[in-house]
Amino acid sequence: MSKNEEYGRKAHQLIPAGAHTYSRTDEVFPGNAPKVIERSKGVHTWDVDGNEYIDYGMACRSVTIGYDYDRISDAAIRQIRNGNTATKASKIEVEAAEEMCSLFPWVDMVKFAKNGSTVTTAATKLARAYTGRKYIARCKEHSFFSYDDWFIGSTVVDAGIPQEIRELTVQFSFNDIDSVKNLFEQYKFSSHVPYMIRDIQFFVHFDRLDKRPQTAHLCTVRRGHKENTFLARRQSSQVHDLTFATQRRD
Repeated sequence: MSKNEEYGRKAHQLIPAGAHTYSRTDEVFPGNAPKVIERSKGVHTWDVDGNEYIDYGMACRSVTIGYDYDRISDAAIRQIRNGNTATKASKIEVEAAEEMCSLFPWVDMVKFAKNGSTVTTAATKLARAYTGRKYIARCKEHSFFSYDDWFIGSTVVDAGIPQEIRELTVQFSFNDIDSVKNLFEQYKFSSHVPYMIRDIQFFVHFDRLDKRPQTAHLCTVRRGHKENTFLARRQSSQVHDLTFATQRRD
């Protein structure tokens, strides 16, 4: 038995689906993909048998500059030596927030989070708190926005989510403005729905260049934003309004 087979078997025995993130499980990779990775450097990765691969996935797209980039790794290790997760705010935490605010002129304050699920759910909470409304509208063609109840309850893996929670998330179709208008009418957006969510980059990730958001669609949704006072924001750390998204498309 190879180390790949041995560790792959152990992974499934000890971890549900064999990995702590669903997008890293065997289920979403071809059969000849390595079962368990031992180390990575730059764009290369090695499995537990020492086989070398070029990693197209790059940690589910989260590593954009390459694995173990010396400048970043050295800085992180130096900071670890100072201790991490201090009882109070740390010096580096304040400095990082200050740097973020200086990089983006429209940012007044920064709240760091662990992942896209956390910040997307935070956006839905903020919208609900600000508007006092309860429904969330999301693009139904998108496969994943968050692991929290408001999204997972609108998918087929909705076990454990109460029906009354599932009913609070409604869906529209990508590039189909009529589906958006129907939701306005059906759920009376102007008085109930605070938040409309779609990841503009979803189809680009999967090279679906024929399915980019149509400018007319974005502009119409933006008009709905003004007329019906709902919020339209992109997912995760890529948070921009639809005006910015339209400018990118042009």
